Amino acid sequence: MFVFLRRLLSDFGIGTDNQRETNSSDDMTASFLYSRIEVRPQPRWQFWLPLLAIGCVVLLNSARLQYADAPGGEIYGDLQGNSTVRRLSYLFLGGVGCLLAVGKPRQFKTTPNAVVGFSLALMAYVLATAFWSEDPGTTFKRTVLLGCIVAVGYGISRAWSLRDFVSAICILSCIFLLVGIAAEIRYGTFLTGGAAYRFAGVFHPAKQAFNCGTLVLASVTLYFQQKNKLMLLIAAVACVFLLLTKARTGVGATLVASCVLLLPHLTRGWLASLLVIGMLVISAGLITLGGKDHKIDAIAIGSMGRDREQADPRKLTGRLTIWSQALEEYSHRPVLGFGYGAFWSIERQARFARRNGWSPAHAHSGYIECLVSLGAVGVIAISALACFVLWKALSCKHTKLARFMVAYMVFALIASLAETAFVSDGYQLICLIAGSFLIAHEQAGDCLRIDSMGTVVNRLSIDSQSQFQTQGTG
Repeated sequence: MFVFLRRLLSDFGIGTDNQRETNSSDDMTASFLYSRIEVRPQPRWQFWLPLLAIGCVVLLNSARLQYADAPGGEIYGDLQGNSTVRRLSYLFLGGVGCLLAVGKPRQFKTTPNAVVGFSLALMAYVLATAFWSEDPGTTFKRTVLLGCIVAVGYGISRAWSLRDFVSAICILSCIFLLVGIAAEIRYGTFLTGGAAYRFAGVFHPAKQAFNCGTLVLASVTLYFQQKNKLMLLIAAVACVFLLLTKARTGVGATLVASCVLLLPHLTRGWLASLLVIGMLVISAGLITLGGKDHKIDAIAIGSMGRDREQADPRKLTGRLTIWSQALEEYSHRPVLGFGYGAFWSIERQARFARRNGWSPAHAHSGYIECLVSLGAVGVIAISALACFVLWKALSCKHTKLARFMVAYMVFALIASLAETAFVSDGYQLICLIAGSFLIAHEQAGDCLRIDSMGTVVNRLSIDSQSQFQTQGTG
């Protein structure tokens, strides 16, 4: 059997050391050192333990019942939880990651020295920012939390397959959505408040929008993989609650990421049909409004029914003044920044409050947040790592599961324009880091898998119509 596996792997350019040296110029993965290949069933705890750990950490540190009790999900003031619980929960999460990392990989993994080495170098730089940080203690604590997230992300990439990863995201996002609905029903705020209503659940509406958007992407990916119509129902429900959050950044990012996810599955005929139908619907709507002498209020459309003054799209909900002031202060330390997590001190928040009328806790932009924390050096390093992971995901785009990570990275890049969820400690960052490590670990094309009978299956794209040749052994 081992001889057959070696021969099977050689069909994909994954053979002996001599073969790898011969194909190094053509094989994208030749820069990596290959690990020994073992066919091992996955212990159930390797899936459920990290899943439960992530769910508990997110609910303990990010979920607040005050959002469910507040009209429109708008809360002003400090909602930070117990710092001791926060630290212990993240340390537990990091411990789970280390436990998974020391074990043997479940199936056909490479050892991506380039990704791991670059990530360790970036973590070292983040820790080094404590030397020039305005608040070294805060920088060190935040770096430890980030290290725990990186540890669990790497551990997951060793123990899970891409299908496990997408399934876990679907399960977790469904749980967070159901908990939010139950909390609003408990406080009597579910679908109440008229036009001012925004679905929040136990998160801020903006974060709930990212959760719903993530659920849309994961469930659609699983539908294309499993052809289970239940996944389409979940995606439809998630879309409804995504719109109910009235979070423009989340809705826009989900729309673009969904297009990236769906585009490879649509033929030219489908694309042409959708374009024609869309043009007809828009034309009919404009003709109807014109016949009734109704004016199109672009501001009302852009604010998604929210308060005009607070949600005026031309002002980006007060973000423009925050960005300009943050960039003005960033100009004093453009290369190295102010230290990871140290920029938003109490004194600086007070200055922002005097100038803008309210006190932000972050820059409301992932890019600006990274600039003020890590400087140009950190942003360039993060951008290089993100580009490498995106290229790695695109290189195996013929698999349905790898397309999820392409769409999710697009989702994160767009969302980070006006939010910091993907660069802050939390659910989105955990998914992003774990998915990046998974993509780095997967063989090109994710061609090899193990079915429920323990059979090694080879899936190879034969032509442009995605026909597959399958070989196996019992």
